Amino acid sequence: MSRAEPAVALDEPTLALENGPTLALGAEAPGADAPARLESCLVALHGVRPGRRWNLDRPQLLIGRGEHCEIVLPIDTVSRRHARLVVRAGGVSLQDLGSTNGTAVNDVAVAADEEVSLSSGDLVRVGGALLRFLCDADLEALYHEEIHRTIVHDGLTGACSRRRLFEQLEREMSRSRRHGRPLALLLVDVDRLGRLNDDLGHLSGDAVLREVAVRLAGRLRPEDVLARFGGGTFAALLPEADLEAARAIAERLREAVAGEPFFASGELVSATASVGVAAMDGALREPDAFLAAADARLREAKDAGRDCVRG
Repeated sequence: MSRAEPAVALDEPTLALENGPTLALGAEAPGADAPARLESCLVALHGVRPGRRWNLDRPQLLIGRGEHCEIVLPIDTVSRRHARLVVRAGGVSLQDLGSTNGTAVNDVAVAADEEVSLSSGDLVRVGGALLRFLCDADLEALYHEEIHRTIVHDGLTGACSRRRLFEQLEREMSRSRRHGRPLALLLVDVDRLGRLNDDLGHLSGDAVLREVAVRLAGRLRPEDVLARFGGGTFAALLPEADLEAARAIAERLREAVAGEPFFASGELVSATASVGVAAMDGALREPDAFLAAADARLREAKDAGRDCVRG
C-alpha cells in the first residue's frame, strides 16, 4: 500500500505558524503551486564584527545585549532586550522593545509600538550596531555578495575600506612611478571627535561620520578614491593631482565639513576637520611611507590649531 507524500518535504526547514499548519517559509497553502522558498538573515556591518551572520530560522528572535537573546550584540548602546524580529510565512518584521537608543530601518526610527516589514537589502540600526537584512531564495549567493561589499566598503560610512585603500594605493603608486604622473594623498581627520562622543554619545558621533563621508565624496572628482582610514580619519587618493591641485581640493574638503552644522540625535552639531597633504615623489616606494608622509602633515595641521590644511 502506497503512503501519501507529506505536504512539505522532510528535508526543508519549516516554520510553525501560530494556530495553523507548518509551512516552509515563503510557501503557499499545501497543494498550491509554491514559489521558491525564501530564507533570510541579518549581516553585521558596523558595531560588531563585520560579516557576522544570523540566520532568521525561528518564529521570533530577540535582539539585544543580553545573553538570553538569539541575536546578541554586546555593545553599550544596545539595550539588554532591544528589539524583536517576527518571522512569518509572508516575510519578516521588526519591533522595537522600548530600547534606550532606538531602532531604525533605513534611517527611519521604529516607534516602540510599531511593527515594520523588512525588505531585502534594508539597513537595520540597533543602537550603535548597523546590520543588513537579506532575504532571497538563493541566500548564500546574496550573503557572499554582501561579504564582498563589506571587504570593499566601510560599513558605517559607505566609503572604501582600509583594505581597498591599500590596494588602490599600490596600483596608483606603481602607475605614477611607471609613467611619471602626479599623485597626491590627503588625510582628513574630524577634530575633537572623542569629545563629541563623550558629550553626545557614540550614536551622534556615528551620524556625524556618515554625513562627513557624504560631504567629502561630493567635493571629490570621479576618479578620486575616498576611504575611511580609521576612527574619524578619512583618506582621499587623488590621481593626476600635483601638490598645488591637492591643496586646493583639501581646502574644499575642509570647508565642506566646517561650512554647515550636522544633524545628529536630534541636535545641530558643529564640527571641523584638519587635513594633511602629501604628493608622490621618488623617495616614496610603499603605501605605508606615503600614508606616513600625509600623517606627518596632518599632525602639523593639528598642532597649528586644527581646522586647517598643511602640506
